[in-house]
Amino acid sequence: LTGVGHVYYEVVAILLAIYTFGRVLGENRRRAAWDAATALEKGFSTCRRLDAEGKMESVPVTDIQTGDRVAILPGESVGLDGRIIEGAAFIRESALTGESMPVVKRGGDTVLAGSHVLDERLVVEATQPGTERQLDRLLADVAEARNRPSHWQREADQIVQWFLPTVASLAFGTLIYWTFAAGWEIGLFYSLAVLVVAC
Repeated sequence: LTGVGHVYYEVVAILLAIYTFGRVLGENRRRAAWDAATALEKGFSTCRRLDAEGKMESVPVTDIQTGDRVAILPGESVGLDGRIIEGAAFIRESALTGESMPVVKRGGDTVLAGSHVLDERLVVEATQPGTERQLDRLLADVAEARNRPSHWQREADQIVQWFLPTVASLAFGTLIYWTFAAGWEIGLFYSLAVLVVAC
């Protein structure tokens, strides 16, 4: 612009690299959370519905209606929210509660989609349609959180509210002072230096 001085291309490269690195880190974090949620959803998408004669039929969880009965075999996952009407078993609920130790569930107890039956066969009666599981609400919260800014992004946004006007004021003050003290080329160069350091 002035025809004098040096051209600092590396500053542009460094700023772009830092910005890109931050975006990549944020996107990787969001993608990891989404992949985990998607894998969890796929693991609980089918169940064994019992007909009137007690025969098992594998169906998508979305086909389950309130009152349907489902058989859950040892080692299988619970695909619906319901109440145990037959059997007792150890159930691991770590995907929902974070508790690593299994708990005992018996007739009349509630089981939730997202848990695993460890040792015995259960018959569960659906208390919610297969489209209104607590697990689905949890996954919807994960999907919403994926698009929200992180804690550090919110902190940065709060800092920028006062940092940006302060830096702009300093740069403008530098431009005015050094323009009168040493000429507009020096004033422009020093004010740009303030902006670059702030970046």
